[in-house]
Amino acid sequence: MFEERDSHLKLTTSHKKRTVAAPWFLTGLGDPYQLEILPGSKACYDPKNKILHVRDNERGISHTVTPSVRVRLDHEQDFHDIDFIDLEDATQNLAGVYINEGVLNFEDRNRFEFSNTLMLQSVSRLLASPVFNPWTELPHIRNENAFYQCDLTTGQIWLNPEMEDGPKNVDKVHSHITYLTFEISTPLPAWNKDTREDDMLPPGRYGAEVIKADHDTGDVITVRADGWIKDETELCTFHIPFAPLYERMQDGSALAGDFGYRVPFDPRGHTDMALKAVAAPKRNGLLGRILG
Repeated sequence: MFEERDSHLKLTTSHKKRTVAAPWFLTGLGDPYQLEILPGSKACYDPKNKILHVRDNERGISHTVTPSVRVRLDHEQDFHDIDFIDLEDATQNLAGVYINEGVLNFEDRNRFEFSNTLMLQSVSRLLASPVFNPWTELPHIRNENAFYQCDLTTGQIWLNPEMEDGPKNVDKVHSHITYLTFEISTPLPAWNKDTREDDMLPPGRYGAEVIKADHDTGDVITVRADGWIKDETELCTFHIPFAPLYERMQDGSALAGDFGYRVPFDPRGHTDMALKAVAAPKRNGLLGRILG
């Protein structure tokens, strides 16, 4: 049984299995997500402040959703994740952070660029709240096995000095581009993911996704594209070194088309909004002044 922290939430204990939904917590199809409540679990649905909260003290699982942030803690599976939600489209998650078996990870969804420092500080602020983290126990961190080491109580993050092949800066530099289209008239050296051998990307027009970039400069290293081989009878996935492709773009032998770019994301505004939503109501009048 996990030790609970005091909070102002009005919790109801469920004596049978049921579900609860909220209009600000949607599936990718736009339907209200049916959040499961197991027997013995506690829940709070606050439509005024837009808070949906479910906790299971026996297993150490909690799920808290506001319009700007979703925090899911699962001590039983040793997996915890924090997602920042698009304020204009509740079906879309923005950037996020997750802790899997004690290892800290940042989720950019290949769409966003952000500061790891600000992300971790925001997570620390959220977990300091007795609503987003209803227990005295924080997620377990196993710093020795991770590139990024951290302290969730202070929001500090630093690099693991024992890992020489990791990033050189805490605030990873993301590649500015996420995808591009290009057209080649002659084969281009590539690695065939399906055959797992070096190969040649056939001539043609391609849409490619950036899959690898330098952590410290943001320079693109590898892109991925699908292409037909064997007289256009077999579709394969190719990993293409970006440097020779870029050289062709520069000399005009490869035609560059559309580019997709990352969107800057700052988690502090979403965090401020979430903490304001779950803040304890202020006491008014003489009684409030007496009770503080």
